[in-house]
Amino acid sequence: MDRQSQIESITAELEKGVKEVFTSDGYQTYLRTMAHFHTYSINNSILIWMQRPDATLVAGFQAWKTQFNRKCAERRKSNQDYRSYPPEENVSGDH
Repeated sequence: MDRQSQIESITAELEKGVKEVFTSDGYQTYLRTMAHFHTYSINNSILIWMQRPDATLVAGFQAWKTQFNRKCAERRKSNQDYRSYPPEENVSGDH
């Protein structure tokens, strides 16, 4: 195989790989997340996508507490779980 045919073969493989990436379900989900959270930084958008690809709304700890009157589970790490708990429930960190 001469150099030109090697280059053509590598280029064809790259084009095929790039096409697969851009048509995959994962990439489509990523684009939907980026569209929902376009005002967030790229890093935060990627974190949201990685942790909850179907997320449509996010809020910080203080917003959950003050605006939505919700509590987080005790000793729960941030961005690990998007479930919220009604304020009247006695919530422990164990599930």
